[in-house]
Order: sequence, then C-alpha cells, then structure tokens
Amino acid sequence: MKAIKEVADKAMVSVATVSRVINKSPTVAKATRDRVLSVIAEMDYQPNLIGRHLRRSQTKKVLVLIPSISNQFYSKIITKIETIAQNHGYKTMVCISHSDRKIELEYIEMLTTKVVDGMIFLTSKLSAKELSVLAQKYSIVQCSEFVEGSQTDIVSIDNEKAAFDAVSFLIGKGHRSVAFFGSIEKYNSGILREKGYRRAMEENELVIDKNNTFFDGYSYPSGERMAMNLLSLERRPSAIFCISDSIAIGCIKKLVDCGVRVPEEISVMGFDDTSIAKMYNPAISTVAQPQVEIGELAMELLVKRMTGDKQPTSFNILPHHLVIRKTTR
Repeated sequence: MKAIKEVADKAMVSVATVSRVINKSPTVAKATRDRVLSVIAEMDYQPNLIGRHLRRSQTKKVLVLIPSISNQFYSKIITKIETIAQNHGYKTMVCISHSDRKIELEYIEMLTTKVVDGMIFLTSKLSAKELSVLAQKYSIVQCSEFVEGSQTDIVSIDNEKAAFDAVSFLIGKGHRSVAFFGSIEKYNSGILREKGYRRAMEENELVIDKNNTFFDGYSYPSGERMAMNLLSLERRPSAIFCISDSIAIGCIKKLVDCGVRVPEEISVMGFDDTSIAKMYNPAISTVAQPQVEIGELAMELLVKRMTGDKQPTSFNILPHHLVIRKTTR
C-alpha cells in the first residue's frame, strides 16, 4: 500500500497538503489540488480512513443492536434508521445480541473504543444504572424496547395502554373469557402488555383464569405450543390476546389445523402490525406501532447526541392504534 509521504513527494507538496486535499479543505489552491488528486489516482493511493477517523474522534458509523434477525417487527424501524443516518452522513451497522448480555457488552466495546460514534438499542440486558452511566459518556438511544428507570433518550409506545385498548376492544365485542399469550422472556414490553391485559379484565370485572394465561417465547412456534395447551382445556376462552404477531400467527395456524374456526369459535388479537399480519389468511387484527416514526425519531435523537447536544434525556411515547381485520368478531 502506498504511503501518504510517497504521494506528497511525487506531487511535490507537503504531507499536510495531501491531507488537506483528501479532507476537501478549501484552503488548497485549485492547481495544487488537481495535481495531488492526479497523483493519488495514478498511484491508486487509499487513505487510512480508520486512522483519520480516530484522529478526528469520529467514524461516521452507528451501531444498531437487535436481539434477533427473525422478528419482522424490526425491519421497518431499521430501514428508517438507515435512511436518516445516510441523510446525516452516517453508515449503519446492524448487530445481533441473541439477548445475551455477554455478546451485548462485546458490541458496546465498539462504542467505548470509538469504532462507532453512537448506538441504538432495540433491546438491552443491561441494568438501568449501567445504561444511565453509559449515556453520560457516550451517544446512545433506546428504541422500542427499553429498560425502566434508565436515564437515556427513549423512543417507544405506551405498551400497557396499547394492550389495555386491545383487550378492551375484545371485551366490548362481547368476549367474557379472554386468554393471554405472553413470554417467559421478561422484556419490559411484555411485562407492560400483561399489565394492560390484567387492567382491562379487572376494570370490566372479569375473572382472570390462571388456566387462560400462557407464557412461552415471542415466536411462531411459541404461539403453536401455547395454542396446543389452550386446546387441552375443558372450557376454552372465546378470545386470545397475543403480545406479538408472530405468536398470533402460530396460534391461529395451530387452532385451524385442529379444526377450530377463527374467528367464529375463537377470536385472536396480535400486536405490532408486522407486514405479514395483513397478508396472512385470515388477516390478523392487531395493535399497530408506528415503526417508521420510531426509527426516524430514534436516529434523529442519536444524531443530536453525536453532534454535541447537551439537553436532558427525553422519554418519547408515540401513538399506537388498533387495526381490526378478520381474526376478531
């Protein structure tokens, strides 16, 4: 690889002048700039971008941490994050933590060692205190999923209210026995959605049957397994509230395979409004999150932090809405 000094010698200028040309400094005369650029092209010189970024204390890269690549919910958020990042001159790296604290800490090292300028967490296994301390030194934003009590910029929805609205809708349609399909993984969103379910049942003076509350994962197979457990009950509920569309799809598939008509015998409500929710047959009633807006605001907040914004951290709750399709009646 050619060294910058070789370029400088051949162009008969100083190393500092070559550096200014590479960095597009307006102080270099046009004739000198053209001569240096000609030599760079002739010698096929490749600047050491990593070294240059480190000297500037910026890399123009951001890292987006997700727990899994299989969840469709993240796709629109990440796509918008990338678009906004590009608009501000940043490149985006998407990394998967597999909900593993050790892996997450390894990726955080990319932030603390200045391999990236900022980081967006779509999930985190760190404590509120750890995230708060991290935010005091580095540019981070929690997006969609967040750790309660952490002093960082946060963009999400009111998960408890969203679940409350969904279950209240089912109750308003005459359902008096509503099952809950949740997750054993204690993400804040899942905890809040369970609270919303319970509050809706209690405020409508309906009994929460422990036999109608099921916990597994967030995935399609989890929905299938919970549906099989529900089908073993002597008295089946007339509706099911699922905390994700993936769970709802697995649930519906298993119910239909076992001869249960949806929604004629059991109504099913999902959560997230992923792309497949409207394409599935029957199309799934669900809670819609503003995925595009969540991604946009998260990246805009991160840019502000990376460019020196010293404002207090902000807690941003965006509106949700119900999308009623063919799986409820």
